[in-house]
Amino acid sequence: MIFIKKEELQELFKNGIEKGHKYLIIVDDTFDYLGDSGYHVYANNSDEFQNKINEINGIGMQKIMEIYDLSMDMGTQWNEKRAWHPPNNISI
Repeated sequence: MIFIKKEELQELFKNGIEKGHKYLIIVDDTFDYLGDSGYHVYANNSDEFQNKINEINGIGMQKIMEIYDLSMDMGTQWNEKRAWHPPNNISI
């Protein structure tokens, strides 16, 4: 399972905002259950978000762990058990 440090999340937030992204999706490769083989992707709008989710769900052994809305406060989302803030019109 992937674990992300607060400093890493701050950097991902900063980079995403600077590049104009709206969402940050943290993905875990569950095939490597002993390792830390996760990754992240950004999405700029709800259509792109849906496309990214479809791609992730189409890859075996991938699991969406958290979804951050980059327009919301990072600290508030960090303090949640699992951040889960997809666009309102998207169901996962």
